[in-house]
Amino acid sequence: MSTGLKDDSVESQKACPGPTGKEELYYWDTVCFSVEGRIFKVPRQHFIVGSEYFANKYLRPQAYQEGDPRGSEIATFDPDALVTLKGISATAFRTFLKLLFPSLTSTLTLTLTKSEWLTTLSLSTTWHFLQFRELAIQQLGPHLTDPIELVKSGRENFVCAWVMDGYDALVRRNGTISERESEEIGHLTTVRIYLVRGALGKGDGPRYSSELSVFNEIHLKFGEELRILGAAEKKFKIKTCPKSRKRIRI
Repeated sequence: MSTGLKDDSVESQKACPGPTGKEELYYWDTVCFSVEGRIFKVPRQHFIVGSEYFANKYLRPQAYQEGDPRGSEIATFDPDALVTLKGISATAFRTFLKLLFPSLTSTLTLTLTKSEWLTTLSLSTTWHFLQFRELAIQQLGPHLTDPIELVKSGRENFVCAWVMDGYDALVRRNGTISERESEEIGHLTTVRIYLVRGALGKGDGPRYSSELSVFNEIHLKFGEELRILGAAEKKFKIKTCPKSRKRIRI
């Protein structure tokens, strides 16, 4: 028996047009990464947009990689092929993916620990994800207050200002540099720190020298290292050398 009422669901199904083409923004191919035997399957586009370096190294079609004269005309990327990432842990890669693919939550704020931001900085530097690298540097800045950590992290990730800040803090700090600290930053670095202290006439006591004199003495003793570090940093398009950002608690 007919009720005279239309079935909206049936009507809408009839009115729905067939496929007209791929959505430009939200139609993503996937890629499978193998990290320490763990398989990660994620959208490929984020890696292509995030880093040209990473895309060229890991995501170029096989035929193009092998120098086929027809190049990209016949090359296709196999979404089921495994891309093996060596030299990192599955935990570190998972941390990096947190930033690349935030989980669905009720907030737009992404919260990472200091350790996770350090991991993100390391991988974004290695893989040239320049925006993520800059974000990690900004997030870590207020939380890196130990001069030894500043020197080590700055060297490892090409952040010249952190190294400069670490040296500045060690020069001004009261007391000696411990044997453990010396091993971490290098014994030659420790000797140079003491040479700067000596040049400022402060020995192991409190240091009240002017900003300019400390800056100049550090550059006199560490100028070559800072120059090389600053040159390496330029490829990441982040200029933090040689100006120090002065946020060290000692």
